Amino acid sequence: MPSHSSSSRTALLPTAALAVVISVLVPAATPSPADDRGNLRSFEIEASSPTGFFRSPGYVVTIRGDGTVLYLGYDNVHVRGHRRGKVTIQEVAALAAHVRASGFLDLTGVFPSAPCSSIDQAVGGLRVRLDGREKAVSDCGAPPFVDELLDETIQLARAWRWVVYDSKELRRDIAHGWRVADHMPQIMDDAIDWDADEIIAILAQHGAALNGDSDFLMRAVREDHVNALKTLLRSGADWKCESRDADHCSPIYAAGYSTVPITKFFLDAGADPNLASSDGETMLITAAYLGNVETVKLLVDSGAKVNIPNAHGDTALASALRGEKERGKLGPEVAKEFQSVIDYLRSHGAE
Repeated sequence: MPSHSSSSRTALLPTAALAVVISVLVPAATPSPADDRGNLRSFEIEASSPTGFFRSPGYVVTIRGDGTVLYLGYDNVHVRGHRRGKVTIQEVAALAAHVRASGFLDLTGVFPSAPCSSIDQAVGGLRVRLDGREKAVSDCGAPPFVDELLDETIQLARAWRWVVYDSKELRRDIAHGWRVADHMPQIMDDAIDWDADEIIAILAQHGAALNGDSDFLMRAVREDHVNALKTLLRSGADWKCESRDADHCSPIYAAGYSTVPITKFFLDAGADPNLASSDGETMLITAAYLGNVETVKLLVDSGAKVNIPNAHGDTALASALRGEKERGKLGPEVAKEFQSVIDYLRSHGAE
């Protein structure tokens, strides 16, 4: 999904400030799957991007119940004007189900945009009409699931093909002399920010330098964009860490700050579970220090040695104990995670 991180230089980023209008004209009672398929004919989701201090894409994208996707771009986008696409009925039905399950219609308050607007933060909103009910809120301070529904909508619509570049159009333009190098690194950054794997693959196939001053792998890891990461790895992006510190080594950073699937992609790409950065940090030490028990289990199961020390002599267990001391006070759930890491490491011979 697109990340909602803000950046003064990333004009094409999707932001947390997008407005979504969701309309589902169905009976008030939750319909059966068979009934719901018929009622999806009147389902409609419309996402529109607002403006803020940072330039952001100006567009409206609509998904209808029959799977039709409508796009209108008007500012700071690759395509200005109208475009049309298609998604499957199954995907539309899944999105409608997620809207129902979110509890959006039971939200109290409208989350007025004024506090965010006053500090130049782009603001949008979410309006839902579903099962005979309707609710509209601003996304300024709204619960996280509002942005999650927003992300799901714009990713399902594949809005990046018009905001960044359509893959077929890009191939055609390259064939007619469009030079990838003239648009790097910005177009690759934008493709990663939107998790647009098709664009990344085309750019890599036509000479985009994946390694060097721009650390595209790290960008994908920091945003937890799985499709972008997989495509970069398959296209030859360098994940090796011998000359990098832990904060600039994507597999080690992933073990600490990303999801288990992200770390697994590096292992599947050939990364040694015991690889170390220039300062001796390993994926296991980093995961243990941050209390990521599932990542710790994955690494140990994949062959990570539990007693390898870093340059300061700290092993994974020592790092977990230090992490518990520093972060365990954040709450009982955090402390529980660290204790799980500590117990697991000790049960596997950690000293």
